[in-house]
Amino acid sequence: YMLGGRRARPPAASKIVKRLSDAGYVYPPDAQGVRLTPAGWEMGAYLLKRHEALNRFFCLLNESEQELELVEK
Repeated sequence: YMLGGRRARPPAASKIVKRLSDAGYVYPPDAQGVRLTPAGWEMGAYLLKRHEALNRFFCLLNESEQELELVEK
């Protein structure tokens, strides 16, 4: 599995997918892989919006344009 562009060990990825499925954010995995439910799309949009707001805030706070690069290192 690929999680956020990083490889995850299969047991760890399976646990994450099961938890997301149990919470109603993804459909149970099938031959096509993992697909988001409408609730998953809604939560994803919310998380992306929050992520972008925090990035802008920290860039303003630190007078930087590279906050994401610094956090990911």
